Amino acid sequence: MIVYRKKKKVPEKLPTPRELREEDAAPSMGSIRDPWGDDSVVAGLTPVRLAGLLRNAERGDIREYLTLAMEMEERDLHYASVLATRKRAVEGIDAIVSSASDDDRDKTIAEAVKRDIVDDPEFIDLVSGALDALGKGYSAVEMIWGTGNVFRPVAYKWRDPRWFRFDEDDGRTLRLITQQSPLGEALKPYKWVVHDPRLKMGTPIRGGLARLVAWSFLFKNYAQKDWVSFCETYGLPLRLGKFGKEATEDDKMALLRAVVGIGTDAAAIIPESMQIEFIKAAEGSSSAEVFERLADWLDRQVSKAVLGQTMTADSGSSRSQAEVHDDVRQDIKQADARSLERTINAQVVRPYVDLNFGADVPAPYIRFPAEPDEDVSALVEHVTQLVDRGLPVDAREIYSRIGLSAPGKDAILLHPANKTPAPAPTAETEQAENRRCSDCGGMHHALNRSEAPDTIDTMTAEFLEDWEPISDALVDPILKLAETAADETEFLDGLNKLAAGDTAGLTAALAEALFAARALGDQTDES
Repeated sequence: MIVYRKKKKVPEKLPTPRELREEDAAPSMGSIRDPWGDDSVVAGLTPVRLAGLLRNAERGDIREYLTLAMEMEERDLHYASVLATRKRAVEGIDAIVSSASDDDRDKTIAEAVKRDIVDDPEFIDLVSGALDALGKGYSAVEMIWGTGNVFRPVAYKWRDPRWFRFDEDDGRTLRLITQQSPLGEALKPYKWVVHDPRLKMGTPIRGGLARLVAWSFLFKNYAQKDWVSFCETYGLPLRLGKFGKEATEDDKMALLRAVVGIGTDAAAIIPESMQIEFIKAAEGSSSAEVFERLADWLDRQVSKAVLGQTMTADSGSSRSQAEVHDDVRQDIKQADARSLERTINAQVVRPYVDLNFGADVPAPYIRFPAEPDEDVSALVEHVTQLVDRGLPVDAREIYSRIGLSAPGKDAILLHPANKTPAPAPTAETEQAENRRCSDCGGMHHALNRSEAPDTIDTMTAEFLEDWEPISDALVDPILKLAETAADETEFLDGLNKLAAGDTAGLTAALAEALFAARALGDQTDES
């Protein structure tokens, strides 16, 4: 099927080879793109501050929000895990290239795109860098082109999203912040891949998963801190020092130092008149469970936001439940794949075709097939039933569906355990086979050609070889009568006289076949 696609609008001025080779946003010490940025938002984060930075991000001041999004991936193990799971679901798909049409030139261009883009080891950097947009709402990857005989991307450089800002007029167009232009410069054509996954409608900065997870991250951070403080206070036994009435102030201070130090040093010396008692912490306290339940509940909300379900990410689910919920995540995986296809085809494939083949040439299409895995067992069972009912099925299609290749000429074939492999055909057997097929009018093909013939099949074929001499004695008189009879009445009268014709040959053949079949049956029963 030929798919017609709208071509991308070509810039008025194509970039020069030098512009394609140079890096526009390389980091450097002391510049506005410092690779060792020491910003931190999580330290001292409060609900008031979180609400403020989210509000500022909506208004275009996105640096603090993006810093928080990065720190969340580093500090929250659960969020980092489920976000990585969602990214890897698309990264693990092998991309395929479809030509714009069946024309030879379009096929040649598709092969070039596959060779220079998809099969390039650097391609995974493009995919990984683009999928960083899932958490932050957008991502920017700079393409470095090789400008030899062929213009092709040779490197994909992920750039820190904090080095950009959105155009103040539309809130969508990304601009590169530079020393000369704090409000940002327009991105050069054919140099950038800007991915906006559009998880929700609105401006890109409001579409990232980090915005959904931010409040759960904050509350979980509080719960973990309180949980640790609780364990420090009540998880260890109370160390109680006792002194006598005659103890001096120096004795009391020595005892206090011993009580404090014994918790960490596990050693202390005190006068014989003093005592240190360890009071065991109360068991079964429900206070600690409050923090655990809150943290688990918040993790489940994060799983819902990122994966669309909780069964494959959290405990307490059976395998069957996880498999059912994995189908829901399949929808998200397909949506992420389609969004990535749109970005790569418009911002990578189209420029490649423009630079190498011309702007008026239709571009091939890179796809990330995210269809669910097929149940091979169910497919084989259904196809077997349909074939048994006479439905013609192309074996090549079944091979491809179940992931096997058709056997070649020198292939070593597997056979059912209760079947003997058929001997390799020779020139003589093939000629005999063709002769039998022409003689019996196709009756011989009633046998299953995909399996070696069993004993009954062989016997049947042998008895059918001599059918002509037997049938001639019966058929020739009838044919002769049909030629000489004047009318239907004379022909019918002649048939009555031929009813007792020469049937000795047929009778002998049937008797021989019946005897052989009976002998074979007796032999089978005994075995």
